[in-house]
Amino acid sequence: MSGRVFPWEVRALFPARRTLSWLAIPLAAAALVGRARSADDAAAAADASVELTFGILLPLLATAAVIHLTGGSNLRDLGASAARYGMNRRARVLTALAAVTVGLVGVALLLTAVSLPAARGLSDPRLVADLLATAPVAVTLGLAYGPWLAAGACFGSRGGGVLAALLIDWLAGATALPIALATPRGHARHLLGLEAAFSFAPWLSFLALLGLAGLGALLVVLRTPR
Repeated sequence: MSGRVFPWEVRALFPARRTLSWLAIPLAAAALVGRARSADDAAAAADASVELTFGILLPLLATAAVIHLTGGSNLRDLGASAARYGMNRRARVLTALAAVTVGLVGVALLLTAVSLPAARGLSDPRLVADLLATAPVAVTLGLAYGPWLAAGACFGSRGGGVLAALLIDWLAGATALPIALATPRGHARHLLGLEAAFSFAPWLSFLALLGLAGLGALLVVLRTPR
């Protein structure tokens, strides 16, 4: 029974070839935008590149991953096949979500590794410092976006809440309003030193992102039957 492959298993849902094809367009977009802007100003190009990467591409990829994981249904239905075999639905859902979240961390790092060199240029002496400073942000955002969007997918008969979560992140997170504190994008902008920065120390945004990840995972647990 433990060796049975359910239809929603991560390996079945995210085959390597299809996943790589999903990544090709955003990777190319990150590289091209960074390269186009670098002709004018390397610093501005780096800012534009990370804003594209973490403000648009990563949330979109995370949303696509969650929708694909759920098969266009509510996340609570994800473990239905496990329940038929007497297995714990919550454990199965959290295992799948954890795998997707780890994958998003890898995607965030990959996007960073492509976009910043394209923006800065390989000969720029500030490139290594930028990569080292941005990598922890990429990891934390990858950890946050999976549970954040998965929590949204727990609402709506077909999990449409994931799109609402994405819109809230995009719209509220781009502002300097207090509601931005409750979004991954708001804290990403603070950590990256973009326009709408908060008044507190950046390390608090790291904690806030981990808190959002934990709250998202908790909501998934509470919304998923045993």
